[in-house]
Amino acid sequence: MDDDIEVELRRKTSRGIPDILIDDQLVLELKVEPKKTERDRLIGQCCDYSVKYMVWAVVIDMPDDKVEKLRDLLDRKDLNYIDVIAVDSADEDEE
Repeated sequence: MDDDIEVELRRKTSRGIPDILIDDQLVLELKVEPKKTERDRLIGQCCDYSVKYMVWAVVIDMPDDKVEKLRDLLDRKDLNYIDVIAVDSADEDEE
């Protein structure tokens, strides 16, 4: 069993250039304080990547209500297989 995990940043794939590609299986698409247009783009990117990869949308410093709206929109569009991971950078400062 190979315990090495390959992490690649911004590697070109047949589906585009994801922010992070892990073991050629998981795409992390990152957005920091995304505005509506960036959230819309995030959904499109994640949909495209999900054809070949498992996808997590990582949103940093996005208000909780907007995170919930994003999750709700994905659910209503039957895109709930795209996981939304919310990170608050203020939490990092407290440690």
